[in-house]
Formats: sequence, C-alpha cells, structure tokens
Amino acid sequence: MKKLIVISIMIAVVALEGCAGKSPVAPSQPAVTASVELSAGYGRLSTDPGQIDSDLVNRAAWEVFGKVSQADQDNQLFSPLSVAYCLGMLANGMRGQTKAQFEALYGEVATLNRALYALAKTFEAGDGFKVELADSIWINEASGLVADPAFLQANADWYAAQVYSSAFDAGTRDDINAWVSKHTDGMIPKLLDDPPSKDTVMYLINTLLFDCQWLEEYQDSQVRDREFTNYDGSKSTVKMMYSSESSYLADSQAQGFVKLYKGGYRFVGLLPNEGVDVYEYARSMTNAKWQALWNSRDGYEVSAGIPEFEYDTSMNLVPVMQALGLTDMFNADLADLHGIGSIPTEVDYNLYVSLMLQKAKIQVTPKGTKAAAATVIGIEKATSVGPSMHKTVILDRPFVYLITDRAGNILFVGVVSKL
Repeated sequence: MKKLIVISIMIAVVALEGCAGKSPVAPSQPAVTASVELSAGYGRLSTDPGQIDSDLVNRAAWEVFGKVSQADQDNQLFSPLSVAYCLGMLANGMRGQTKAQFEALYGEVATLNRALYALAKTFEAGDGFKVELADSIWINEASGLVADPAFLQANADWYAAQVYSSAFDAGTRDDINAWVSKHTDGMIPKLLDDPPSKDTVMYLINTLLFDCQWLEEYQDSQVRDREFTNYDGSKSTVKMMYSSESSYLADSQAQGFVKLYKGGYRFVGLLPNEGVDVYEYARSMTNAKWQALWNSRDGYEVSAGIPEFEYDTSMNLVPVMQALGLTDMFNADLADLHGIGSIPTEVDYNLYVSLMLQKAKIQVTPKGTKAAAATVIGIEKATSVGPSMHKTVILDRPFVYLITDRAGNILFVGVVSKL
C-alpha cells in the first residue's frame, strides 16, 4: 500500500526502563562500551500538576503542523508533540536570544514544563488502551562535557528523563536504538543509522506510543473493498471500515465525525468539501478554528467510513523549526545553550543543535490504532564559531483526521491524500 500523508500528534505517559548491556564482541570488531545510566541521582518531582493549559499545548502544534504540511502530494507522518517534549528538555538549557525564540513559539519555558508534565499525568494504561511517553538524555563521556546539575534535575522533574553516560561510539548508537525500540514497542527499531560524530556531546530523545483498541471493534461484515480517490485523481482499492457513529462536526469547509477508542480517546475524521484542497484546509487550521470545530459536535447519526492504513516515515526537522523562527539554536556561532553545561578543558567553543530528526509509524486496523514517534536532538561542540438529522461521511478521498482525548487535546492530526 502506498504511504499516506499524515501529520500526527501524540501525547503519552512516562515509561522508565533501563538500557540493555552489550554482549562481548568478536576480536575482529571494534570494541564498544555499554552506556551507563545515571538517573538514580535525579529523583523526579512529586507535585500536583495543576490544570492543563490546552491552548498552550495545541497552539504550537497547529503552527508546526502548518509547516510540515507544505509538501503537497508527499506522504508524511509527523508528531509535533513529540517535538514539544524533546524541545522542552532542551529549553531548560537555553539562554538569551535562543530561549527568546523558543518562547515566542511555545511560551515561557517554566509554563511549558508544567503543561507537558500535567498532560503526561492524565494518561494511563488499561484494558485495551495504552499511551506512553519516555524521555532520555545521553552524554558523551569522552567529550569533557560537564552537564549542569540544574539542567538534569529540571528534566528529571518535569520529563522524568533518564540520563546515560556513553562512549558515543557504535555501541551508543545500538544502545539508543534498543532504548527507542523498547519504548515504542518495536514500532521504531532504529532511530539512528550512524554512530555519533566525533563532535557530538549529547542527545536528547523523546518517544511516544499510542496503542488503543476501538471501543467497538469492526466485525468482518463491516469491512469491504471501496475505491479511494487519491490527491492526483488516480484510484486505489482500499479496505473501508464502516460504522454508525453519533457525533458529527463541521465547519464551512469540511464535515466529519468522532469515533471512540477505549480509554476515552477519539478518532476525528474530517472530509473537506468537494473543491476544497485538503492541504490548504490543513494549513489553514489554527487552534481557535480547531476549538470551534471541536465544540460544534452534535448528536447526529453518522454513517462513517475509515480506510485501513499503515505507513512509516522519517523527517529532518531542522528546516521545519527554522521556518518557525527557531534559528539561533542551529547556528554554531549564535546558539546559546550554556544552561546545558560546560567543557572546562576547552575555551574557544560553543554548543549548538546539529541534528533534529523524527521517525514515526502508524497502523489503523479494524481492531484499533497503534502509532509511535521518536524524536532526537543532537548537540555538537563547535570551535571558533440546520441540516438533516442523519449524516454520511465516508473518507473515500483526501481527508484530515485527528485522535484526541475526551477533552479535545490532540494526540494525532493527519492528512491522508493517497492510498
């Protein structure tokens, strides 16, 4: 099956697990050193998370969504909230103009810390549903970098980040990939293709996993072949899952429905009106428009159809974040990440973000939905630098969809343009 165009948001709870050690290597292979966990020295904050600031969380998500949905007819899968958690950790080490650029998009660092902490606290696993989040910090033990204890403590408090010291060789790459695979339930088996560069001093990593069954699973009789009209006008035959739903929503350019997962999560399918470009509709969405659309839900009966789909993707996030105004942190001369730590043995150097990558995967089946995303930020050292009461919405042409919690906080948002 061809890939789908999907831009996704996931939010999850914290899952803390250790990294597996290495087996002895053959003499002909280069020696590698197993990573060592340092998290024991940084216990997590225990506090009432308070009320979730949904506007803060969703506003930035829609802005990021607008940038990653620029590549018309390209198949994409993206998790802006995984980016928010990863950048949230980094932001605790930002200073000066670098921090100001970040706060222009995400709001004050302290406020974002609390918002993401509170959001993670709302998710839990149960019978037929699981939403999990994990964060980690990997430090190059040979780089001379002395991480600021306040930086590590803040990320333990708000993100439950595990901390590892590692040799930053091929073994580190393998340790990171094993950690990511474990926390995404095997959905993302390899986040890093290559070992760290000689100048890489730290990695920040977030994983998000969503694995929920439909509240009412589809029976075989509800799944039938149907023609799907792709964005370019070509046709594909898909497995369409039919059901009757009782929550309808619409605005002036699209109509849609809500389907329930176990655990209180929601799938929202949005079908743009005939003649409305699916990409333009997606790019026009703002948090205010989303809230108005979410609040338009009513009890109309909906004959709904969702196609089965599965795909994965990889995305370089550096140009996306630069387009959103976060430019200094990628500049070896202008980045101000002095809150992360220092290298006492060197004088003329600066730390900057050299890598920002996300890999993601999603599966939508008659039983439910399973999706995962992993985001990595690599830090390097640079030197010298009134309608009918019955509605029908069949998603048989390009459409927008969302997965939310019961309050409308977005877990995923996507555009499907071809199957």
